[in-house]
Amino acid sequence: DCQRFQPGPPDPVLEARLGLQHRAPRVLHISRFSHSKAPVALALIAAAELLHERLPDVQVLLIGQGPEERTVARAAEAMNRRLGRRAVFALGGRGDIPQVMRLASVVVGTATVALEAMASGKPVVAAGKGGYLGTVKEETLPRAEQTCFGDHEAADR
Repeated sequence: DCQRFQPGPPDPVLEARLGLQHRAPRVLHISRFSHSKAPVALALIAAAELLHERLPDVQVLLIGQGPEERTVARAAEAMNRRLGRRAVFALGGRGDIPQVMRLASVVVGTATVALEAMASGKPVVAAGKGGYLGTVKEETLPRAEQTCFGDHEAADR
């Protein structure tokens, strides 16, 4: 819905309400936290340490609900303790996705999330339950098209 998802500046009130550092670089991931999809969120949490080394003020925002939501939240808390600061934000499910999208520097997701991010003018890293396709190039385009640039194919392919 390009009427709801449009480029725009981050809302400083929303930043403050979420406890985010103003203008910090942010990685946003939105997904259902199910057994097959939560591994992307967990991988981003693990990557927060490396990101922190290169971008000390980076923030990882994770939005989603599902049976693995507590696992994701616990892993986020553990990484924050390890880093000595709140770098990973497990925000649960939210109804203000267009506004949250404007907070992101880059969005990690697939399918609808990827389309909403692009409509919001955000760069997208497509990662989902089917694995990582990589940069869409001439040789990977047919595979990307087969899955609608989503995460619908089996993880063992």
